[in-house]
Amino acid sequence: QIYPWLFTHIPGFSLFRDSTKFFFLVALSYSVLIAFTVDEIIKRFSKFKVIFPIFIILYLLFLIRPVYFGKMTGTFSIPRYEKEYSTLTSIFENDKSFGRIFWIPSRTPLGYASRLHSSLEASRLESLRPFAISTVGTYETQNFIREGDYMGELFDIAGIGYLVYPYFDPKRDDISKEKVEYYNTFLNQIENLPWIDEKISELPVPVLKTKQNQDHFFIAENTLAIVGSDNIYNDLVKIPEFKLSNNALIFLEENPGLGSRLEELPNPNLILNAKSHVDLAVDLNIAPERFFFPAKLLDFEPNETGWWKREAYDFLSWRNFLQEKYSIDNLDFDYGGGWAVAEGERRLKVEIENLDSGEVLLVRVMKSSRGGKIEFFQGEKLVGEVGAIIEGPQEVEIKLSGYKEIPDQFFHYDKSDFAWFEVGDIQKEGSLTLVTRGDINVINALVVTSKHEWSQALLNAKTLFEERGVKDLTSVPINYSEATLSFQRIAPTHYKVKVSGLKGPATLAFSETYDPSWQLDGEGSYPLYSLINGFSIEKDGEYDVFFEPQKCVLPGLVISGLTLFSLIFLLIRYYAKSKN
Repeated sequence: QIYPWLFTHIPGFSLFRDSTKFFFLVALSYSVLIAFTVDEIIKRFSKFKVIFPIFIILYLLFLIRPVYFGKMTGTFSIPRYEKEYSTLTSIFENDKSFGRIFWIPSRTPLGYASRLHSSLEASRLESLRPFAISTVGTYETQNFIREGDYMGELFDIAGIGYLVYPYFDPKRDDISKEKVEYYNTFLNQIENLPWIDEKISELPVPVLKTKQNQDHFFIAENTLAIVGSDNIYNDLVKIPEFKLSNNALIFLEENPGLGSRLEELPNPNLILNAKSHVDLAVDLNIAPERFFFPAKLLDFEPNETGWWKREAYDFLSWRNFLQEKYSIDNLDFDYGGGWAVAEGERRLKVEIENLDSGEVLLVRVMKSSRGGKIEFFQGEKLVGEVGAIIEGPQEVEIKLSGYKEIPDQFFHYDKSDFAWFEVGDIQKEGSLTLVTRGDINVINALVVTSKHEWSQALLNAKTLFEERGVKDLTSVPINYSEATLSFQRIAPTHYKVKVSGLKGPATLAFSETYDPSWQLDGEGSYPLYSLINGFSIEKDGEYDVFFEPQKCVLPGLVISGLTLFSLIFLLIRYYAKSKN
């Protein structure tokens, strides 16, 4: 849990994900130490000044004998199947259309990659939201490829043209009979998926071609703003003629403030996925700075209050915990703030800045068959309480696919949902005390706002949903864009995109990992499918897509150059003075 937290929260930490780069520093340090050691021994025992260095050199050559005998293992071993990978290189180089290569579980040392066929790794994508919600259990962390009914659509918008599932390398992998059996089973399962077109190479490096994949840029005619979980994928792909690449999906509960950008979106249709107008009112009208996340006060293990937390990157283990211990399932977003968890009767004191008497307290909690009641106090005074229990919950069925003589397995859980509640009026400045009763209660966020703002937010949400809301999924618009586009890659951080034949506002999708620093003509991107970047466009023309932080590179290079020049100048000057 430590490394994923550091990777997520410390800027630049991803630069150090490959530890082998530090071997150079270790080797350099020991080369200096060995040299000094040999020098000191020769000084003390001069009669060994020839024999001892020769002995050290021969000893070091003996130690590194696996290198020149070709017996290195792990990272430094000689990769196997060079001929097979060379053949694949020819296949990929002859394919001049864009299509990413999806490596299972990760790219091998001889794995091909280019600008047209860049690499994606299943081991890295498995933690990303749209893939993770289709993972069943925690043993097969990449079974989302097989289990997700919408996975073909997701691979399409991610621009994945090939799947590669290399066989084991005996010098790099621990191989057992069970692993080989699983490999063969999983390979057969994925090659028979409906969105796989053909198998273009066999063992030891089987490659599967997808039926279709989108280009680096594509146009989505419809924009769907969704309040609720992304389990809606499973329902959307059942709609006849529905195509994910024609429908830009934005999940408003993914991060605070996304709802306030609704006016930037091109004619969005609103969908409430097991949510109410109260949830919509919060998403559309409450500023991000008003959100308070109790999880920020907690550790991953229970503290003296008995409360603990989980965060979004730990989604798989959190979901598995709910399923195994409480037989409930939940797929809600957490606004990026985590979940504060209380099992049994617990108390938690929280300090929220700028509490004013007469303001309204809102809370987002998990409703489940194992929930209970949450009370909110200021001192001894009760502000209000929320019932977090569901009587007669909806059942969730999850399938784990079998193979041949192994039948499919089905697991059944009670469905749980996060929802916003109006708790009551704040009565004075100061702290809040949360008291829980029941098997498990989970709090995501607290919000304090004025009564007038909250009343207006509810009214705005109701009015907007009447204008743009989708009452049921059968009325989701099925429109196909007739617009055409072309683009020019100026640099990895700069593209020129030309659009023609656009009949109205649409979303320009850019299939690079979402980052708000990607801009189109100065406007920041919004997250599509919790995965890639989207931009609102309204008319034909040429658009400039640029990664904003790149503008800092040139000034940085200038400063670095001036610093280097100054150091060289000072060293020369110092040397000149010392000579005099």
